Amino acid sequence: MPSSYNYEEESSSSTTKEAMKINGKVCSSLKQVVCSAPGKIIFHGEHAVVYGKKAIAGAIKSRVKVQMSGRRGRKETDEKLTIKFPNITNNDEDGGAFVCCFHVETLQRFYQQELKEKEMSTWMELIQHFITASIEIKSKMFVTATTSLMYAYFKVWIDGGDLEYCDVTIEVISNDLPVGCGLGSSAAFNVATAASILVFSALIPTEHHKTTGSFSEQQLEVINKLGYEMERCHHGNPSGVDNSTATYGGAISYKSGRITRLPKCVCTQSVIIENNLLVVARVCRKLY
Repeated sequence: MPSSYNYEEESSSSTTKEAMKINGKVCSSLKQVVCSAPGKIIFHGEHAVVYGKKAIAGAIKSRVKVQMSGRRGRKETDEKLTIKFPNITNNDEDGGAFVCCFHVETLQRFYQQELKEKEMSTWMELIQHFITASIEIKSKMFVTATTSLMYAYFKVWIDGGDLEYCDVTIEVISNDLPVGCGLGSSAAFNVATAASILVFSALIPTEHHKTTGSFSEQQLEVINKLGYEMERCHHGNPSGVDNSTATYGGAISYKSGRITRLPKCVCTQSVIIENNLLVVARVCRKLY
């Protein structure tokens, strides 16, 4: 199974190509972080896990890779957040790749006026309304992805993350996972995005990764928690197994937030096609 993350950082302090997989030229004002997370398959309990039963899941080789970059600057007019998605749906009606841009001043004003005094459980709906009112997006999938990304941005910002950069860009730079096929593409996106923002903002320091080549257990918990919160935008009340598999990698046993790592395993494709909504409803009837 693949490891859970890889990330690259480019800054004035980077002088070697060790651990951080530094690419390109070093620039004193540019910071760039790249994180990736794997998709998943569920061997057992895919639908029952929603109702608190145990599931056995494993990470797969295919991944989503997210890059966050920004530069230090002086002019407030340069402070903007750009979001870029590739055409991941293979649907011509979605209009191909998607790019949108928000001025940081507008985002700060929206937070002060709409989010600051509200329960965080209401944020997703408010953010989605803000996005659809601000820009034109044809694809519901892009609306959902932008909403979960923006939620993470605001959450990291109020938690004290350093986002004082100009020309910040968050971009899905590669995606090997098909969408809507039960392989955890949304969880991989959310976990990779959560990790990128947390590392970029310095809420997760990079010293442990430089030394060991991986995140610490405590850091993984932080990433997984934010990834789960983002998953709520995609699935309403997810079980947490998808984001947990994307976060920890390998094979895991999962039940109501309890994660146990398992030995490596081998799987095959049954080529049986099912409607997930109908299957979940059928499982619910059997359980209750």
